[in-house]
Amino acid sequence: MAASAVYLHTDPNPYKFTGKERDAESGLDFFVARYYSSAYGRFLSPDEFTGGPEDAFSSSDPLPPGPLPYADITNLQSLNKYAYTFNNPVRYTDPNGHDGIEDFFTALDFVVGVFRGASASISFGAAPGSRPNESDSLTSRVGQTVGTAIVGGIGISATIGGVGTVAACSSSGAACAALPVVLPKAVAGTSAVVGAAKNSLDVILTPTQKSGQGPKKGSSGGPSAGKRVTPKQREQILQENDGKCVFCGKKATQVDHATPRSRNGNTKKENLQPACLGCNSSKGAKTSAEYIRWLKRKKIP
Repeated sequence: MAASAVYLHTDPNPYKFTGKERDAESGLDFFVARYYSSAYGRFLSPDEFTGGPEDAFSSSDPLPPGPLPYADITNLQSLNKYAYTFNNPVRYTDPNGHDGIEDFFTALDFVVGVFRGASASISFGAAPGSRPNESDSLTSRVGQTVGTAIVGGIGISATIGGVGTVAACSSSGAACAALPVVLPKAVAGTSAVVGAAKNSLDVILTPTQKSGQGPKKGSSGGPSAGKRVTPKQREQILQENDGKCVFCGKKATQVDHATPRSRNGNTKKENLQPACLGCNSSKGAKTSAEYIRWLKRKKIP
């Protein structure tokens, strides 16, 4: 009879598969919307929302109501509502237990960032949409850094290659001297180097969007305690977290107070977060921490 091996849990780090928190008692990974079992390689409850992969080019639900409201008939793997990333974890990711998000769009974000960095360096930030801004993802910012470095490197090469000397002699030819000459391409190269240096500072100093930032801790008190957000604040907050709900990852349409207005929550940035209508409604008067605990109790099988 073969002896059976017993494995003991000794790792104090609770964050396991794809960085999600593992419940010590059940051994399940908390994906915000539902729990995932690494042992079975499956979610233990079905996806509660309609649709398959998120559409990166549209803010609306990818599927209209019909005979298959919970699946994409062109992707048969979406018929299995317990599967992780349509059984294709190489191509897709799942940040919140709802849908698979194609990694292709992350690469696209990087490529666009490269072009933006190069354009901003050449135009000193004058080209529309080229300068870094706070809505940039980290992937985009890395691409901008690469584009800036490319322009800077080309500029250095042009500057060095565009500076030369010419012999200047007296009328008798008895005395000659080498005089430096700056060619037009050296001027252009120097401009590119200066523009790249400027854009490098912009890339470093401009804060990036915290993609997948998660719920905020909240804050309370002060002159804005208990007040509603202004239209400008609403517009800014809904751009955070890639425009998605911090709780479930669906499209954000509401601005939630991490510490509710009814509990003296204010309108400071650290207390405002994007949320979908469903999560904002069910959160009610709970703080972010209380709502997360409530979700865990509700979703655990």
